[in-house]
Amino acid sequence: MKTFAIVILVFFASACIETHEHYTAELTTNPEEIESGTPVEFSFLVKKSNGEIAGDLEIVHEKPMHLFMVSSDLSQYFHEHPKQQADSTYLLPFTFPNGGNFKIFIDFKPKDDEQTVESFDVEVAGDAPEKVELVPDEVFEKSVEGITVKMKPDGELLKHKDLVFKFDVFDSASGEPVTDLENYLGAKAHFVIIRKGLGRFVHAHPMSPEEMANMSGGMKMKPDAKSTSQVSAMTNFPNSGVYKVFAQFKRNGKVITVTYVLQVK
Repeated sequence: MKTFAIVILVFFASACIETHEHYTAELTTNPEEIESGTPVEFSFLVKKSNGEIAGDLEIVHEKPMHLFMVSSDLSQYFHEHPKQQADSTYLLPFTFPNGGNFKIFIDFKPKDDEQTVESFDVEVAGDAPEKVELVPDEVFEKSVEGITVKMKPDGELLKHKDLVFKFDVFDSASGEPVTDLENYLGAKAHFVIIRKGLGRFVHAHPMSPEEMANMSGGMKMKPDAKSTSQVSAMTNFPNSGVYKVFAQFKRNGKVITVTYVLQVK
């Protein structure tokens, strides 16, 4: 069995929220050495600062714990949900498709406490693919698995600035707005943004119509008439640098991941 040291990160949503100090998490793997193509079981145990087991976590977007795993170059991305066991551990069986260095982020909310994000570094034995250099996109339009998604930030990509990103979703074949997006984790989309180097993690969810209509400063926003499937999210970049956006949508029972690379000044 192998236990990993914890690295506590800063979690950013629409405002800065520091990772809460009252809770920590331990990660144990079975087997101890992780190899590509061989199943491994991740076991997470959340504890209070006094060592007491935290127990039940709050359900946030339909799950008590969200797990995000990325390769060191951000070319690989996995979004999973460990399941709670009778002993209050959260287990996830997983098989890596290849070797390399990965970082795991877990996002959870203890009862009556702050949202918490912690991370763990894992090394996977086996052949690793050639690293992919992150190059900022010049055009924010991507077609993946039958959908075309056009991303529109509402201003220049600057650090320390609240930004709203609008995502218009179209059917790639017809060019018509998609009208059959399904809820994924209780919402029409799910967004994760990670900085190059893995030092910053942003976990965002779509804004409700009420939030869009009552934004600060009196600015009102509404979906564009040309798209009946527009999803918006607000975030704030803590630092300049290159970031990768992982936007997930669900259609016809399948979760589709669309990615963008941003240069934030």
